[in-house]
Amino acid sequence: MQALLLALQSIGTDLYTSAEAKEGRLTWFGSPNLGFPVPDIIADLVPKA
Repeated sequence: MQALLLALQSIGTDLYTSAEAKEGRLTWFGSPNLGFPVPDIIADLVPKA
């Protein structure tokens, strides 16, 4: 379980810190929140809507 959580957080970190995410070009069914967990230290990068 820990390995799975860390892998998902790694994916979330890569996505939310990408240039595409910063430019607003990444969405999931129109929402900027992609649904991946991230470590607490970058939780402020995850869009609320």
